[in-house]
Amino acid sequence: MLFVFRLPSLLGSMAVLISAAAHAAEYSLDSDYGISARYNDNYRLALNPKSEFDELSGADFSADYSLARNTEVSSLSTTLDLDAGSYNLDAFNTFDQRLASNYRRNYERGSWNFGASFNNDSVTVTEATTGASGRFTQTDERSRSLGLNAGWFSQLTERHSFNWSAFGTRQRYDSDSYTDYKYAGASVLWQFMVQERLRLQTQLGYNALHSEDDNLVFSPLIFDADALGIDRSFVPLIVSACQNFPDTPIVLGSTFECLKNSAIDNEQSTVTTQLGVYYAFSENLLLDVLVGRSTTDTDSVRTYSNRTAGATDNVPDQTIKRKNDSTTYTASLVYDAENLEYTLSASSRDTANSAGILTLNRRVDFDTNWRPDARNGYLLRLSWLDQQSSSDDDAFFLGREYYEGLVRYSR
Repeated sequence: MLFVFRLPSLLGSMAVLISAAAHAAEYSLDSDYGISARYNDNYRLALNPKSEFDELSGADFSADYSLARNTEVSSLSTTLDLDAGSYNLDAFNTFDQRLASNYRRNYERGSWNFGASFNNDSVTVTEATTGASGRFTQTDERSRSLGLNAGWFSQLTERHSFNWSAFGTRQRYDSDSYTDYKYAGASVLWQFMVQERLRLQTQLGYNALHSEDDNLVFSPLIFDADALGIDRSFVPLIVSACQNFPDTPIVLGSTFECLKNSAIDNEQSTVTTQLGVYYAFSENLLLDVLVGRSTTDTDSVRTYSNRTAGATDNVPDQTIKRKNDSTTYTASLVYDAENLEYTLSASSRDTANSAGILTLNRRVDFDTNWRPDARNGYLLRLSWLDQQSSSDDDAFFLGREYYEGLVRYSR
């Protein structure tokens, strides 16, 4: 079970406003500082967690800076986020940087936008998200991503509106435990206003993933020993046997081939179609629902190599060609009172992860947001997440489930 407690506090805020008569532009520079406390009793999601290996606790210190330029018809912003983490396991101490820029242009009946981002994160951060694969290392490894995004919104007529969005990401890891990948997608959303409170909507989406790695360390004995039901005390014995007898299967409750490396060439694509409604029960209660089906095509080739001393044998390729269908949905119910807001949301969608494959993530969140005054805010969030391989490929991604609790104070 995962518990995360965060207490961000605004220690300082600076704003600089410059008006240029010729361009009617306004500039602003804002800064925000915070501290987050973190505790995780089983960060590797091991079946039999050991406190000295699997408990992770510490604090994160953050500093965020944002520079923006706004006019009557456009906005341009650049944000720099800096985070430093200190943990009980010194190997996980980290310093992360994230840079993002976005531009938006408004016109009479809509707007368009584009942006770019670069993240230099620790896998301590990325492996705690839906992009995680369950492969954990014992040190802080770097995860770098470069992203592009674009969007266009148009109010076609009084009743019809159209929204298009697209993204692309290139993800790289310093560790051989994870697989680099390219991930891109696009979606279109059309809405029709039946009446003031009711809109019908439909969405069509497509995304594609390509991962290729010729130096992926394949060692379930090390990374998934608990998930495979192997006691940690036997791992050194099995690894030693693999080194001395590389061509001999080791039998210990189950049979394990002594394979040290693998090459992967994986291509997956998903097409999603959804229908739904947007309905305002009142000024305070809103419902937004999209439900549909997705089809994932998988074309994957994996080659295992035994690169121990004196052995150069290759295991025949394993080819996976599959088509899988699943139900996808996004839904939210929001109640907004004068100073209290409740949000219940649920979703099921495909995302890329650090194993170089697509996973189907089912998630439910319940948020309580209390704003007693204009300066203070309190947030309580309870979350549940279930991850499964989109291609039902349990050999390379073991399904997992976890819970998260979040308490936040902001000022």
